[in-house]
Parts: sequence; structure tokens; C-alpha cells
Amino acid sequence: MVELTPPTITKLATEASLGTRCQEATITFPVRDNEVLLGMKKRGHGVNYLNGFGGKLQPRETPLDATVRELREESGLKADPSAIEPTGILTVMGSGKPMVIYLSRCLSWQGAPEETEEMRPAWFTVGHKLTNGTFVNHLPLETMWPHDRLWIIAAILGRKACYDLTITDSLATLQTARPHADDPWQPHQPRLPESIHQTLSMQRAS
Repeated sequence: MVELTPPTITKLATEASLGTRCQEATITFPVRDNEVLLGMKKRGHGVNYLNGFGGKLQPRETPLDATVRELREESGLKADPSAIEPTGILTVMGSGKPMVIYLSRCLSWQGAPEETEEMRPAWFTVGHKLTNGTFVNHLPLETMWPHDRLWIIAAILGRKACYDLTITDSLATLQTARPHADDPWQPHQPRLPESIHQTLSMQRAS
């Protein structure tokens, strides 16, 4: 009998809930103090957008292995798997095949960020809190995918949650953002578009 890891169970649970096959991918955010390392995509899907570091899982690869590999390939940073802190799952539904994206933060690494064929990394200040506890964002959201603003700050800050996102050509809708008390890579049940929590235009700001 093959023992399934929690991320594999998560994928199977998502496929069972949606009734279709899913792809798996990762995004990780190296953080230090109040800064996060983001990469400007230089080619391919998402060119000229800032994002974390990640990509699709290879055959027989775990989400943790893929997170470490993609970070090294896209930024030059070498991280131990123990330095990866899972911060959430992003279930993306739209016109194509649904995706399960494992979100994480990288808390320590070896080496310095370096430009690669895929990404141009740079450090950004995340933001600050006001005296009343309100968080003020400093990230350049206008240079990211429009739907990133629905979840990216929470993921960078380590607010463990699973996010169910529906994307069309013109709109991105965040259906749910349910907190996880422990391991956010554990199985959950994605929700199809029944109650809309937050919707935004997919038109990029000029």
C-alpha cells in the first residue's frame, strides 16, 4: 500500500470535490524582517509581473521538494526544506484545468539573490501597522497579477489560510479564505461560486 502525503491527499480531495483533474504548483516568498523577495518575470506566462518563486510539480515530486527546487532555479537561493513554512493553499478555477497551488514562506537560505533566465529578484518592504492595528501595504500591487491582491499579503505575512479563487478573462473572484490553525497544506473542500466574497476587474492598472 502506498502511503499518501497530505499534499497528495489534498489534490485528490480537490479533484473529488470539483469532479475533474487538477494541476499542482508552488509559490514561495523569501522573507526577512519586514521585507519580501519578489521576482520580475522575464519571459513566458506572466512576463513583466512581480510574483513569488515557484512553478509546477514534476512527476513524483512533492510540493516541498518543488518549492526548494523552484526557489533555487529562479533566484539562486538554496533553502533547506525545514526553512519552508506553509502558509496556505490557493485553489484556482477558471476556463482551464483547475490548479492547486501550495503557498509558503522561506525563512532562511544560503547565498544571495541573483538574476536568472526566468526572474529578476528584488527586495520590497511589505508594509506597516497603524496604532489601531490596521495594516498599510507598501507592495507594488499594480505590477502584479490583478488577482494577487486578493491573497498575496496574507500569504506573505504567514496568515495560514486556504483561498478559493475563480478567474475569468475579465474578473477574479475570491470565493473563500478559510483559516487553518495548523498545517495549511492539509486537505480542504474547495467551494464553487455560490457566495461571492470579493471580486475585482482583471484589467491591469496603467
